[in-house]
Amino acid sequence: MVDCSLPKHAKMLKAAQFEAAFAVCGNKIPQVRGQKFGDSVFGIVSAPNDTSNARLGLIVAKKTAKRAHERNRLK
Repeated sequence: MVDCSLPKHAKMLKAAQFEAAFAVCGNKIPQVRGQKFGDSVFGIVSAPNDTSNARLGLIVAKKTAKRAHERNRLK
């Protein structure tokens, strides 16, 4: 099986990192601007960070896959 995963430095791993990205896009932090894109199936949230590289965080809703191992497999 081919490993298609991202290196650890390119992932958002902690809940606080996700919360910060959503807070920027929800205008809770007005001096920093983020953007939201999407439709009924897929959504993208972009926000600036304090690192030198971009990071990716994936979220799969419980509505899509009930069990954690199913959501992890989809990610």
